[in-house]
Amino acid sequence: MVECHVEGASALAETSLPDLRRLNLSGEMYIDWVAVELALSRWPRLERLDLAESSVPAELVRELPDLVPGLTYLDLSGCNVTPWSVASLHRLKNLRHLKLTDVRLINVQWSAVVRDATELVESLQRITSLRELSLGETPRRRGPLQMSFNAAAVEW
Repeated sequence: MVECHVEGASALAETSLPDLRRLNLSGEMYIDWVAVELALSRWPRLERLDLAESSVPAELVRELPDLVPGLTYLDLSGCNVTPWSVASLHRLKNLRHLKLTDVRLINVQWSAVVRDATELVESLQRITSLRELSLGETPRRRGPLQMSFNAAAVEW
């Protein structure tokens, strides 16, 4: 199986799909994320992961580089993330496409929004393999943020 879209995916942890390349969990709000984490660790060839509009925990986002190091595409649009969870994505050495459209930064103090947003941009700049970055509707204009990605096409 090359592609999989799962609804109500609690059984993922028991699924053996060693050749799985694409997984779509977009819109999953009531899913056992512990089971998803276990399943991801069993799919070493996963390249494309769509978590858009899901309730994926920021802690799981932070662990993605260890669970699925070969990701080339990641969609976190509409998810709750922390600057620290996004910062870990620089360890995904093959990541070429990252969608952060309409993400909501959580655990951020208002007094630190500019600093945290700046750190977020700096973290994204460390993803040297990145070629496409989508940030539409992301709160990006709350400070002097300068973006210069290595050969990346930045879509606002």
